[in-house]
Order: sequence, then C-alpha cells, then structure tokens
Amino acid sequence: MKTVLWAQSEDSLIKDTFVIDGIVSQESSTPEEVYAFHELTVASNRLLLSPVASKNLSEKMGLSSQANCAIKDSSYYIQGCFVEKDNIGRPMPYRFLTKECESFEEAVKRLEDYSTIINRQCKKDDLDILKDLLDRHKSKGFSGVKWVSSLKKKYNSVRPATVCVVVFFILILLLIIWLLMK
Repeated sequence: MKTVLWAQSEDSLIKDTFVIDGIVSQESSTPEEVYAFHELTVASNRLLLSPVASKNLSEKMGLSSQANCAIKDSSYYIQGCFVEKDNIGRPMPYRFLTKECESFEEAVKRLEDYSTIINRQCKKDDLDILKDLLDRHKSKGFSGVKWVSSLKKKYNSVRPATVCVVVFFILILLLIIWLLMK
C-alpha cells in the first residue's frame, strides 16, 4: 500500500469510504481496509507528537481546526475536511497518507486526485496555509520534527502551573531570607 484516503460518507448510514492505491472500497472491514486504517492511525499518532500547526498557530493563521499534517522521511499524512457537507450539514473529514513522495506539493496533488475519484474537493485554503507553514519553517533552516518542536516552544513555552510553582518557591526563598535577616 503506497497511498490511502479515508473519507466520511455523505450519509451516516453508509460505511466510510477508502481509496487504497486508487481503488475505491466501501466493503466491511476487508484486510486491506484494516491495514489501511492501521497505517492511518500510526501516521495520525505521529501528528499528535509533532503537528505542523499547533492549536494557537491554527487560530492565528485561519486554519480549520481539523486541518493538519505530519511528515516523516518521504511519507506525508494530511487530515482535514472536504468542502462538501454530509446529509445533516456537518463537515466531512478525511485522513490521507502517501508514501514515497518527493514534496508536499506532490502529496497534495495525490490527495486532490484521490478526492476527485470519490467526487469530493479539499478545502484549498487549508492546504495553502499548511504549505505556507512548511515553507516558512524550511526557509528558517528547520526540517521535520526539529522545526515542529520549535513551533511548540514558541507558542506553548510556559505553562501556568509551572509559573505558579516557580513563584511559590521564590516567595518561600524570600521569606527565608527575610527571617534570616531579622
């Protein structure tokens, strides 16, 4: 399996759709679907560890909350929502994994081709913003997980609980110094 697209179906009563190496499948848990879902899960776990867009950055850039991607070697994982809505008006999510890819642009092209197979369209703005985020950080000399962790440091550098603990210890230290000087 080189490329897989999972997409929510238009109708909640219909099984979700897989496009595995260009072949559409809506059967019930075939070995190929089970393996494809496993591969998507592994890739999405990578996303949890090193997302391209943190929540804060997503909000600042105008990125949909579902849109994100992760890159490892020549594999690209992209998730987001299609332009189309399901039968009750909800955004329809997708998860996409492609291996042996030269660039993010090539991965997006494959995603768009696979989406066309099932008559769906990806949100162009989300993909453009993800590409912009990748370009910005590559131009700064970062690549892969390194620049993602730098994003986390920049936007999530200090937690409130850490600040409280530090302030508490500083106050205790000042109290001890004050008592010693008395």
